[in-house]
Amino acid sequence: MASIYLTIVNITCNASHGTQESMVFFVLSFPCETAVWKTLPSIRAALARALIVRGLAQRRVAELLATTEATISHYQKRKRGNAVKLEGDILEAIDTLADELTASKIPTEEVRERICRLCNKATKTTVIC
Repeated sequence: MASIYLTIVNITCNASHGTQESMVFFVLSFPCETAVWKTLPSIRAALARALIVRGLAQRRVAELLATTEATISHYQKRKRGNAVKLEGDILEAIDTLADELTASKIPTEEVRERICRLCNKATKTTVIC
């Protein structure tokens, strides 16, 4: 059975008479949408930060994660990739992957597969607010 998440969206806008109005919407979303928009960026951000702490350059981290240096910079500054608080075995797996990436060459496809497995696990076990 597929899970469906309820996302609460609060939109504040300027009303025509100079005041602000706030509207709350409830949006149903599928776990894969949550994974793409919240979980995956949080995992990539944590992995990027772990790789940089281990001495890899932003450019190399961007290559490994198949993204841009600007995205890695945003991850470092915590401007992106903070929607999900990763804990426990997910963080341990990210640290292990970071260690392996800095110690040797892991094929790009394997990196992607391992990130996908982490994302699947995190999506099933993490509460997203």
